[in-house]
Amino acid sequence: RIVAETKRMSSNLESGDMRELDITTDFGVVAMRLLGDSCFLALTMDMNANHGKGRYLARLAEFDLLEALA
Repeated sequence: RIVAETKRMSSNLESGDMRELDITTDFGVVAMRLLGDSCFLALTMDMNANHGKGRYLARLAEFDLLEALA
């Protein structure tokens, strides 16, 4: 539901398609990368993790994941 609402908000703002959503809590970060219209990849990382590297690796894996899901 969070992803759907954020996609709708992005559309309403005419800021382009949403590709990624990060949620930061006291205990860590959830980074969600959209893989088309029907699925997404979610990474959960603790506060000491290298969040940029996690997001980068998710972006690199996107094509292979979409191919495997097809």
